Formats: sequence, C-alpha cells, structure tokens
Amino acid sequence: IRLVFIEKKYGDNALTGNSGIKKHYEDLYKFLNDKKKVEKIYEEAEKILNQKIELGLIKDVSNEIKLSRNRPEFILLIANHKPAKSVLQRELKEVINSPYYNDLKQKVHMKIAKASYMGYGLYSELMVDIQVFVK
Repeated sequence: IRLVFIEKKYGDNALTGNSGIKKHYEDLYKFLNDKKKVEKIYEEAEKILNQKIELGLIKDVSNEIKLSRNRPEFILLIANHKPAKSVLQRELKEVINSPYYNDLKQKVHMKIAKASYMGYGLYSELMVDIQVFVK
C-alpha cells in the first residue's frame, strides 16, 4: 500500500497565488526533504489505518498494514476548471521548469486526476503523470 497525497483545487482562481499549484509543489518539496516529518506522516497514516482495521471499519483485512516507503504519489484533483483557459498548463509548466522539479520527481510520483462523465470517481487509468498531461 502506497501513501498518496491529494491536493484538490476548485476553480481556476485556486490555481495561482499563495495557495496555488506552484506553492503546493514547493511546500511538498520542502516537506519531503525533512526525513523526520516524512517518517512521522507514514507512522500516523499506518496507525490510523490499523486502528480502523482493529475497529472493524475496514473489512476482510486481518493483518497489520505497513505502508510502502517507496515513492509516494502526489495527485492534483482539479475541479471546475475551464479547459479553454491556459492557467493550468502555465502553472504546471512552471513547476516542471522549477529548479527543484527533477529532485522532487525522484521523491514522489506526481499525477493529475482527469475525469470525464464521472464526477470525482478516481480510476488508475485516468491518473496521468503531469509531464504527460502538459504535453
């Protein structure tokens, strides 16, 4: 089981500024470079997951779960974006061209959720790498 970070952005105005896409990637980069914080989030996620198993809230799992420490995922979930606008492409290109991007992509697999005719339903075949999405 892999750890997944999901950032939801609602509307094109949420893609820029102090809590925009670039800022979230910068914050993620800083976070992932702090090994103590990263290990703490893994431990907390495992604890919560295993408590839910113990309480019977997750069915058909009898063993304690240990999360893989391999490269987690970071998924952007974009809602109410107007595809005719260039803001999403522009912001993602700036992330890809940032000085920290190459190091960051070694630490986390970055994806963007794209959907059609299904609302917020997430399916693995509709998760794409952000470089593929930009192209």
